[in-house]
Amino acid sequence: AYCSDGVRRPYRKFPTALYSYDANGLLVFPQGFRRAVTSLLLESGYTVTEVCCDGPRSRPNCFEFRPERVFELLGPNAFRPKQADALAAIASNEGGLIGAATAFGKTQLILMACLSFPNAKITIVADGQEVAMTIRNRLMAHIPGVGLVGAGKRNFGRRITVFVADSLHHEPHDPEGEPDIVFFDEVHGAASPSNLERLARYQRARMFGLSASLFKRSDNADHRLEGIFGPLIFNLTVPEAEALGLVSPVLVEMISVEMSSNPADKLTQDTARERAAIWNNEYRNQMVADQARRFPDDVQVLIMVKSIEHGLRLRKLLPEFEFCYDKI
Repeated sequence: AYCSDGVRRPYRKFPTALYSYDANGLLVFPQGFRRAVTSLLLESGYTVTEVCCDGPRSRPNCFEFRPERVFELLGPNAFRPKQADALAAIASNEGGLIGAATAFGKTQLILMACLSFPNAKITIVADGQEVAMTIRNRLMAHIPGVGLVGAGKRNFGRRITVFVADSLHHEPHDPEGEPDIVFFDEVHGAASPSNLERLARYQRARMFGLSASLFKRSDNADHRLEGIFGPLIFNLTVPEAEALGLVSPVLVEMISVEMSSNPADKLTQDTARERAAIWNNEYRNQMVADQARRFPDDVQVLIMVKSIEHGLRLRKLLPEFEFCYDKI
């Protein structure tokens, strides 16, 4: 298979069992598959009885739902389109996946859930440090005492803590310390073996995963996410978001770069190949500049690059453009 950098790399496909049998020969599977297994048994003509063997919770009122607090703290127009439906899905399910197009407001939805469950201990997981700090800052604007674990910090909140995914091993899992609700932002990245191992340690928490890119992993590991979080309980597609005015329609034009030779043909390192074929490719950069100048002056144009080096190369060709970057 050819990867995004143009290098051919072999890969293997193999079936993976998402269940096992215990010493007594009983079928064992992650709790997120409970609904799927129950449906399969009912469709096959079996009678299903669910018996919960868990003891009483240390916070018996943790799932008391108080949505009116959203209006009290965020105002009468707090909800954007479909956010109330997503919050209702969270309140009426014991876990699940939430698919929402970009600009839906997933962080705002997490804030609303934290406000609506005032007695619940809540963990929020983000895959990167900057995202985790952004979520914490958004929550702190309305909820005091939000903790942060990761990014060089280990401050547990009184009721709500934001974790960087790599620091989830610091999460307590005793009955008193384990959270009642877990939200994993951009959950499509949680299907790695290390993340799955950390997430499997939660015993009784209601697990919710949010993403705009569900079921798009090339390794087909999305099914493992259902095992941890449960089935899809809410989904807002891009066409639906366009119809609601949340996002603008996108037109994608693919422009071929035809060259007599490949500038990266003799290079093997990924960075060196990108530098030769993309960042410093004068012919390709000129094509980008020509495309950018096709639009009239009253149309905004944004060119996204992966490296500062590439941005500076394009800036020489487009001096009228403003170059924005994070850090060098």
